[in-house]
Amino acid sequence: MKHSSGSSSFIPILSVLFLVLVTTDVAVEARKSSPGEKTNVENLQKPKCSGDEDCFGEAVFNNSLKRKKGNSKIQNMKANLTFRDFSKRGGGEKATCGDKYYRNTKNVVAISSDWLGDDEERCNKQISITGNGVTVTAEVVDECDISDNCIAASRSVGKGLGIRRRKARKESIEVTWSDA
Repeated sequence: MKHSSGSSSFIPILSVLFLVLVTTDVAVEARKSSPGEKTNVENLQKPKCSGDEDCFGEAVFNNSLKRKKGNSKIQNMKANLTFRDFSKRGGGEKATCGDKYYRNTKNVVAISSDWLGDDEERCNKQISITGNGVTVTAEVVDECDISDNCIAASRSVGKGLGIRRRKARKESIEVTWSDA
């Protein structure tokens, strides 16, 4: 009998010890958050950025929770614009978004895989592309596998931006883009 009464007093001590450890852990996590921020996994995973454009891009693409929820819109992201034939005649494959070909008279683009997103959340969405002092809106229909910061555009987009066909064949053009 004595032995069982000793073990029954041991359980409350363990419970109190467990409660102290849990409370201490919560207090430490709460101190890590900024004032007014909820203490949860999403807030603790946000990257720290200094505010420059490159860091903004990293914040968008490295924070998959934020990207998947679609809470963040990209603005003024630098990219290299190239041109591509989206038609069946062009010899390429069907576009990722919608599994079809597009006429080159339509403003369509392929964007880098990171920008398209894990769940292709930018498929069939509009983006604004600015270059040569002109802004054109285009629909995202595919992913671009040329480089990490590419936009491959239909000839119609190039025409809208006032880019000559000869220049477009020789080099990529630096542009910025934003979610429309």
